[in-house]
Amino acid sequence: MLALILIYFTGKSYVNLAKEYGKNKWLYGFLGVFSYYGGILIFGVAIGVLMELGYLEFLRDVNETLLEIICIPFGVLICWGFYVYLKTKWWNTSANNRSNSVILDD
Repeated sequence: MLALILIYFTGKSYVNLAKEYGKNKWLYGFLGVFSYYGGILIFGVAIGVLMELGYLEFLRDVNETLLEIICIPFGVLICWGFYVYLKTKWWNTSANNRSNSVILDD
């Protein structure tokens, strides 16, 4: 249930960002959700590799549900970082376009 709520709000925030800057809302909505799952996947693989190398032996006896809960903040962090990246990139692009149009109008 928590995952569905996170997917909804993640998709909604990316759709609103895409609408604000005139981009394809469906594409960036899906990219936002995929970035969340990509962050979880990358961190999960990293934990698995470190467990096999023997650095995280104490996690071998931990319940899988707890491991999933541990991975959620890293998925959110990757998703938030991608959101900030897109927002900054689009804001800089639109600010440059606005400044150029003001110069051309004078």
